[in-house]
Amino acid sequence: MRIVEYKELYGDIERIPWEISTLDEFVYLAPHLAFILDVYKIIPPKTVLNDFFQKGESNAGMSGAIVWKKFSITQEEYDLLSKTLCNDSKKSYQKIFFFKMKFLLQYGKKK
Repeated sequence: MRIVEYKELYGDIERIPWEISTLDEFVYLAPHLAFILDVYKIIPPKTVLNDFFQKGESNAGMSGAIVWKKFSITQEEYDLLSKTLCNDSKKSYQKIFFFKMKFLLQYGKKK
């Protein structure tokens, strides 16, 4: 599973150390993506996830923020991530190719 480097935003960003996480754990750290996974129980399509991962930031204001080194996932990584999330007995996910999810991922984007 891919390793992702990230920083949770609090205090002085220059002093915050980089942390690492596996991709399946990282998706729950990014506020907007975690919301979609937890509330809607939907795994967005690979193209939407890659758009999100290329942003390098998810900022939900007082609800948390995180930055990461931009990346894209391959089809194999997407399949593994989907399988891992779908096999999580604590959650119930569906794979939906619903392109409106892109707009949910962009909610809160700075203008």
